[in-house]
Amino acid sequence: MIIRNVAQMPTSGGIAVRAICCVP
Repeated sequence: MIIRNVAQMPTSGGIAVRAICCVP
């Protein structure tokens, strides 16, 4: 759910958070 929310965010911060969420 969180990853999906971040993926929808086209902001730079969203991309950074997505990488952290994707990587354990």
